Amino acid sequence: MTAKYVFLSILTVVLCILILSSGWFYWYEIRPSQIRRGCNQWAESTAKEMFVSKNEIIKSSGQKQGADARLYEEASVRGMYLKDDYREYYEQCLRSNGLR
Repeated sequence: MTAKYVFLSILTVVLCILILSSGWFYWYEIRPSQIRRGCNQWAESTAKEMFVSKNEIIKSSGQKQGADARLYEEASVRGMYLKDDYREYYEQCLRSNGLR
């Protein structure tokens, strides 16, 4: 009886350690990388939308003329965005998901 009891005790401890370490690995490694990936996609698409709307505002107000207006229009069509907008949206997403 005692050998069986010792074996079950050791097995229980090992299983508890495996379950806890799996949970910690998910919480501190997998979950943050999934959140960062989602934040990257969201920030990129939102920054692109912001750039298009800024370009439309500039066009309608007539602030930029000539070559500058063409460059902004080309960049908007190619799906480019401003790095500052992207960074701001990315940080906002990380904060809202508890990573910053």
